[in-house]
Amino acid sequence: MGTAAIFCLRMSVLYASIAMAGGLYMAISGDHTAAVAHAHLAIIGWFGLLSTGFVFRNFPQVGQGNIPWTIAMLLAIGLPVMVIGITFVSYENMSMEPLAILGSLAVFLAVLMLTFRLWTIKLS
Repeated sequence: MGTAAIFCLRMSVLYASIAMAGGLYMAISGDHTAAVAHAHLAIIGWFGLLSTGFVFRNFPQVGQGNIPWTIAMLLAIGLPVMVIGITFVSYENMSMEPLAILGSLAVFLAVLMLTFRLWTIKLS
């Protein structure tokens, strides 16, 4: 599979493509109910995973070991869970709100782990 950096970079373009397709669908259909989910997918999926991949790639000491893979998996799996939950909530299906919460917690944990890693590892 390669490094966590490459995985993050590949996932970022995948999520960006899905977000753009969703944006096109909303524009064509005129139904912007899922705009919040679309925005989360675009920002966290594209920018979040892209920047995480660049950090892992440009600071090898941050991208080494199992922790970067844990961060990458939490982002890659937590994001679609969160977006699916947000989408259902946007369409007033509150029974799916736990998905939004669970996915959000996974993404938040990944960001906290990356923050801790960046502040505790000596960067050159």
